[in-house]
Amino acid sequence: MEFETDRLILRKWSEDDAERLFLLVSDPDVYQGCGWPRHENVEQARRMIKDTLLGDGNWAIVLKESGELIGEVELRIPYCTEVRNSEEGELGFWLGRDYWHNGYMSEAVHCILDYGFNALHKINIYAGHFPENTNSKRLITHLGFKPCGTHDFFPLPFLDRNIIVEDYVMSRDDYTSLYSK
Repeated sequence: MEFETDRLILRKWSEDDAERLFLLVSDPDVYQGCGWPRHENVEQARRMIKDTLLGDGNWAIVLKESGELIGEVELRIPYCTEVRNSEEGELGFWLGRDYWHNGYMSEAVHCILDYGFNALHKINIYAGHFPENTNSKRLITHLGFKPCGTHDFFPLPFLDRNIIVEDYVMSRDDYTSLYSK
């Protein structure tokens, strides 16, 4: 499934995206914000595409005008951080640093929220961020998500510390009251 917004195309990933993915996620502010290890080469990026990004609910964010891949948005169902039912989803996203503060992620997330609530009929969609990721926090709260707690991020062998995630939720009713036309 592919989506189109005013400035973006949200499309499925391709193994051909590996070089661009490697370039975008080589930035520590991008890969650390996602909780990922640093990619050392294009082959690692290709493996990530094959093992993770080709799955359902993951979309490459591409600029409509240039065709340039700039990030990713995902809607995981069911919400996977805790045991929840299939009527809930979890939003994830990242954007290459050169594209921050242009409204691209807000545009992409609005599209995926519409899909999640109106096409998939989810009752809740969750989002989270690491405490130091102020850009994600600003986006999540700007979109209307409400704080709902914290949780420990799953153990990552490449990190030498525990990471707490700040969690937020948006209900279908919240979405409808905020964005109904």
